[in-house]
Amino acid sequence: PKRKLEIKIAKEKLENLNNIFKSNLEDLYFQALEIYFSILSSKQEIKMANQSIEISELTVNEFENRFKNGISNKLELLEVKTQLNRDKINLLNKIDKLEFNKNRLYEILNLNKEINIKDDQFSYIYNIWNFNKSQSLIAALENSYELKIKQKNIDINKKEALSIISSKKPTFSIYNNFSISTANGETGVTEPNYSKITKNNSNTVGLKFNVNLFDGGNIRQNYLSLIERNKELESELNLIKIRIKKEIIDKLTQYKSIKRKIVLAKDQLNFAKQSLDISLKRLEAGLGTQREVLNIQGDLIDAETNFIESLKAYKI
Repeated sequence: PKRKLEIKIAKEKLENLNNIFKSNLEDLYFQALEIYFSILSSKQEIKMANQSIEISELTVNEFENRFKNGISNKLELLEVKTQLNRDKINLLNKIDKLEFNKNRLYEILNLNKEINIKDDQFSYIYNIWNFNKSQSLIAALENSYELKIKQKNIDINKKEALSIISSKKPTFSIYNNFSISTANGETGVTEPNYSKITKNNSNTVGLKFNVNLFDGGNIRQNYLSLIERNKELESELNLIKIRIKKEIIDKLTQYKSIKRKIVLAKDQLNFAKQSLDISLKRLEAGLGTQREVLNIQGDLIDAETNFIESLKAYKI
């Protein structure tokens, strides 16, 4: 009575292990994607840091000439040099961050050599999520490997409970034993004939019957234990569904917010670029101040960082 159940249980355990494998593979894929987008954002930040250094170097040259001509004072020159060093330190931090993320990606992908990662398309957005909360939730519940694994565990547990209770039923075993032997020579004689061959064969067929008359309630208690375990597994399944629903709602809210942040960050970046351009021209004309340029330059760095982080968050 247990044999069919044992085959079904083994099959479902194999299917579950396959789901676990796919789940782990999917997790690695998403980790690799997240690191990949972090690498692209780091490359953009490095470009931004280099541009900031170029502006700071121009400003330093300008104020060195002014200082030599007596137009500017040493304090202003030291401030622009401090900003230049700050920009260089910022660039080194961005390069360190890029190398760290590249090493993480190589580790996940099991790569032994460096690869070229292009960042030309980072500022473009190709994918848009057009599904509402209800559609997103249905898709998440249907495609979650975590739910599939937990549901399969419930099915396996039910079959194992039936397998245990089937031990109370009688079992029949049919057996067949066949043996053959060959011997050369003779025994019990003074001069044996070694060319003489003796062959023996036997065949035994039988039927065994076994029934469990009394086990002190052990089988029933084991059965009830697995039935109680099923309630625990079903509660865990419901908790996962609740968590997935919460995650979907949170992610859709976050997604909506991120789309607005991209637009605002893009506007902020355009305004900061225009402000810096005007400020540099005012400085050349003698109408602006060095402090004004440094402040706007800091605003530009913040605006570019916000825009890059918004794009990365959207893609992730």
